[in-house]
Amino acid sequence: MLPLPSHISVGIPSIDDQHQSLLDQLQRMFSDPEDHPGSADFSEALSRLSGQLIDHFASEEQVMRTLGLPPDMLARHIDDHSRIIEQITQLSFDLMKQRLIERKTIMAKVKDWVLGHLTEYDLQLRNRKP
Repeated sequence: MLPLPSHISVGIPSIDDQHQSLLDQLQRMFSDPEDHPGSADFSEALSRLSGQLIDHFASEEQVMRTLGLPPDMLARHIDDHSRIIEQITQLSFDLMKQRLIERKTIMAKVKDWVLGHLTEYDLQLRNRKP
């Protein structure tokens, strides 16, 4: 897969490695536009990405606590993790109930969960050392 672009690297190897893995999975999901939300392959890819995100958030929160972030910055970041996890849970529930959701709608959410969060929140961790 494509290497993590330097402009979105936070400079914390464990976090950057997880971001690379998330971007790789996101790229896989976008690579097959014929893969639709009702298919087993799509469900598996979405489940894998969701699990990676949840694990990443837990790991990232541990790292953030060691960085001495201002409490309000830490709280906003964790709140966004919670927002994304709620959306993942709702989407999973909707798909289990076989609600029809367009692929482009799901992919927009997934892209926001990974790239939106990374650029809006995670880049604030750049140049901070544990």
